[in-house]
Amino acid sequence: MNILMAGVFDSEADLYNTVRQLKEAGIQAEDISVVSRRVKMLEKLSQLTGTQPPQTGDSSKMVVGILREVAAGFQVLPEPAAVSGPAAERAAGAGIGGGEDSLAKALAGMGIPEDEASWYEKQIEQDQVLVLLACEPAYRRRVSEIFNRNSVVNR
Repeated sequence: MNILMAGVFDSEADLYNTVRQLKEAGIQAEDISVVSRRVKMLEKLSQLTGTQPPQTGDSSKMVVGILREVAAGFQVLPEPAAVSGPAAERAAGAGIGGGEDSLAKALAGMGIPEDEASWYEKQIEQDQVLVLLACEPAYRRRVSEIFNRNSVVNR
């Protein structure tokens, strides 16, 4: 049975190094999820590391999505989360900063305890980046070492 591992990073360089080292350790790129507010950074990560391109939810490509992003810029609505990897199906487009469709609720729906999910959402709101991956228990130690070597910001 796979375990879910998560790490928060505030440096783009640490994020790129982490994903590269996870792949070198045997984690498949398609098993790595990354959550951020920074879509362009996730697009660049995808190009450089082979991770899946970011998604911001189905509505993000329509007028409603564009209006939502503008409203988020004026802090009228929560900003939508950009998510790459397997977590995109459940969390892409979830609101960052609370609300009915919040990122914290989406993360909790994936099995992350609610208090941790809320903490992760707050970190993303502060422009940090969340890396999630489901891996076999045998990878736990190696993934933890990679996260720590690359300045993970977990609590």
